[in-house]
Amino acid sequence: MSTTMRIPARTGNWPAVAAVFLGTFSVVTTEMLPVGLLTEMSAELGVSAGTAGLVVTVPGLVGAVVAPVLVVAVG
Repeated sequence: MSTTMRIPARTGNWPAVAAVFLGTFSVVTTEMLPVGLLTEMSAELGVSAGTAGLVVTVPGLVGAVVAPVLVVAVG
């Protein structure tokens, strides 16, 4: 004997879809936009390209540490 479980269709989830879209767009933009501007930034600031690369490295490291903690905290 088998039973099938019907999951009711949800409607009205577009605000959640929009929130995920905006969150993903903002994270990707803020992390990837500086990569294309590193040489200009380093020249303008008068530092080496490696030092300007910290603009991308430091937020990445912070995100790597905070993301798991945030998931557990919100869980």
